[in-house]
Amino acid sequence: MIEVITKYTKESVKKYYRFHMLKKRVVSKICLAILIICGFFLLFLSLFTDDSSPVIIGIASIILAASPFYFPAINTNILYKKSPAVFDTGSTIHFLEDHFSITMAGEYQSGTNDIKYEALVNVYEIRDFFYLYIQPNMAYIVDKSDFTQGSPEELSQLFAQVLPGKKFCRYKK
Repeated sequence: MIEVITKYTKESVKKYYRFHMLKKRVVSKICLAILIICGFFLLFLSLFTDDSSPVIIGIASIILAASPFYFPAINTNILYKKSPAVFDTGSTIHFLEDHFSITMAGEYQSGTNDIKYEALVNVYEIRDFFYLYIQPNMAYIVDKSDFTQGSPEELSQLFAQVLPGKKFCRYKK
């Protein structure tokens, strides 16, 4: 059995939002690069014209391209203000052979959920976290520093064994 006792922090949620916005989205990354290049090109072009519209459009495209880096911070602050219980509730997660169970122990959320591995949409492993997607836009965040039994390497091996095909992806950046 592998056990993790974790509590969401602003930083862990912010990293999750950033990862979620950019994960496996090559098209998104290409669009961001094009926006940045166009923005700087328009700013450069504005040096040779009296029209201010290239400056405005250039600055707007650079701000838009930077959104994956500042939206996670904004979203995290909004979530913290609207639902502080998300951050105050601690979770104990037990990873077993065929399922994992999550026990919430907080003032606003409490109880235990058993989830079979095949019910997971995807699991991503990055340097500091595992993201267990239970829906395409919702995941449990498992901090690698919060293991009380077992290790992140053991959990990684478990996911590699029990999740079929491309449901388990490692990003070690």
